[in-house]
Amino acid sequence: NPLIHPETLWYPDADGDGYGDANDPGAAQCEAPSDTHTLDNTDCSDIAIELNPETTWYLDSDGDSYGDIATPGVTQCNPPTADYTLNQTDCDDANPLIHPLSVWYPDSDSDGYGDLSATGVTQCEAPPGPHSLDNTDCDDNRFETNPGAPEYCNSIDDNCNSNIDEGAAVDATMW
Repeated sequence: NPLIHPETLWYPDADGDGYGDANDPGAAQCEAPSDTHTLDNTDCSDIAIELNPETTWYLDSDGDSYGDIATPGVTQCNPPTADYTLNQTDCDDANPLIHPLSVWYPDSDSDGYGDLSATGVTQCEAPPGPHSLDNTDCDDNRFETNPGAPEYCNSIDDNCNSNIDEGAAVDATMW
């Protein structure tokens, strides 16, 4: 191998990514001092295996740490700007609430608030039927009962705050 001779410089590769520490002067010798050395000294971070000259960054327009699946990546050591991330798994890069770890809750009454007692489903897109990313509806069978509802004098916790008829000025039975 013409690259290996007594003056060959070997660079430490602490993170094992195949790229040696750019800040180390290297050790000149025929053989690598150990198995954690390489002939390359272009690593941008020798303590993070995911950061090297072949790192691909993806645009994250909504700031949720998930990159846009429809945008090609940029390959370089550091992110081009703060709105780039290491993954390309966002299913809706315009909405920071929708990503691969979004939890969807059944919303039987379709009021935009999911069932407080239901188990959610973790996935990018809402399952079939009405679902919500919010699980604060204390009565998912009544459209009029949810955390955004006004409180009425009707012996029901209309706004899901665990209080009944607090501060209500209107008697709902009059409607």
